[in-house]
Amino acid sequence: MDTSFIEGQNFLAGRILYDLADLGQRHLANIYMTDIVYMEVLARFNKRITEEDGKMQSVKKTIESHIRVLKNFKNY
Repeated sequence: MDTSFIEGQNFLAGRILYDLADLGQRHLANIYMTDIVYMEVLARFNKRITEEDGKMQSVKKTIESHIRVLKNFKNY
């Protein structure tokens, strides 16, 4: 497996990775990953999480600026 494949599968959420893991658990396949690929996957995952967090913060600020009238209510 390589980094691009794993990232293309949305890291751990992809159907193909799920199926491969199932085969491995049933001892029908052996799955190997080098240390280099493992470290690259962790680095890309961290990078994507950081990017997505920035996008979420931007969306949050946009929503808050559009619904600021709700601050007039106690339950807000």
